[in-house]
Amino acid sequence: MNNRKLTAYVSGMCVLAVIFLMLQDWSQVGQLSGADLWGLITLALLALVSEQQAVSIKVGGTSGGSSIGFLPLFTSVLLFGPAATVGTILATGFVVEYLIRRKEPNGTERTGAVRPLCPFWRGCPLD
Repeated sequence: MNNRKLTAYVSGMCVLAVIFLMLQDWSQVGQLSGADLWGLITLALLALVSEQQAVSIKVGGTSGGSSIGFLPLFTSVLLFGPAATVGTILATGFVVEYLIRRKEPNGTERTGAVRPLCPFWRGCPLD
């Protein structure tokens, strides 16, 4: 696949993600009780533990992994609705990618398209 096409695709998906985040009804999160928030936090922690305990598989020169980290997040959709789950997925996704899996954003195809969307060009966490 052409790098320019990939960059356009990733940029388009990022723009759509920001648009849909702005369209989300965030008032639902404010209506959650204290017990609901503790339940949401517990499900987020279960998702993090599930990702940390992921099974790594290496076949030849290719490696991959499998995890059940989506199950607590899927449960949060059913229990707390989409807005609370989107916030939980954003928080757990950041922690999983940069603290548990220790992926370094280095300007490759995956992050290169997001760089122009970063509001602080010089201090962008993607650099």
